[in-house]
Amino acid sequence: MISIIKRLTSPQGEDNKDITIWLKAIRSQVYTEFSGRTKAAHKIFRDISNKIKHGHVSIKTLTVENHSREDVRGFYVCSIIGDNDLRGPDNDIHKPYYGCATAFSYNHFILYSIGCIFEYTNHLNKILFKKQSTSKRINNDITKILLCQNLQHAFFPDEYSKPYAFIKEQKDGRIILKYPHRYKPTKKEVFQNIYSVKSAMDFNQRTCSSHAKLPYLQLTRKRW
Repeated sequence: MISIIKRLTSPQGEDNKDITIWLKAIRSQVYTEFSGRTKAAHKIFRDISNKIKHGHVSIKTLTVENHSREDVRGFYVCSIIGDNDLRGPDNDIHKPYYGCATAFSYNHFILYSIGCIFEYTNHLNKILFKKQSTSKRINNDITKILLCQNLQHAFFPDEYSKPYAFIKEQKDGRIILKYPHRYKPTKKEVFQNIYSVKSAMDFNQRTCSSHAKLPYLQLTRKRW
């Protein structure tokens, strides 16, 4: 999105290699306005990117049998989080939930990403092209691909309270996108009542043991 702002700006000055510095100097109002509106939503992507670039981390996958006994797949950024080389979900990225570590489900992460792209485009239109906005009714091949018929509203326990993009295809083929949208639970749903957690762990070949902390594992020992 920042690159789009630059491409719609006439070249000025010599220093345009660092796009952020260049835009702050040349189009400070547009850059500041767009950054202010999108910075909070973009933080999770920025944090993950920085960890992968500069930290000693790895990406681990897991499957959680959730409160509805559905298998929900996802991932987490794994780093050293404690003494004796204890590894688990990075504390800067994955916030605690009922005292346990957390992760990202593919379902929620993708829907959240789609919602952010929609919002970024909407803000960009309003800033660059006054009185214009992005229609919430979309009918094109790209959006139909993003619709991802296999995506379900089955998340990890802590994600049910977080925003994501609600996408629905109408009978006439049109697609309605609503963001931010939050899951509406029924009275019987207790999200922390999960049944199992499955994830590959690194084992020490010498001791045949693993020193790792798995997301949500503590929740399997409780019933609310």
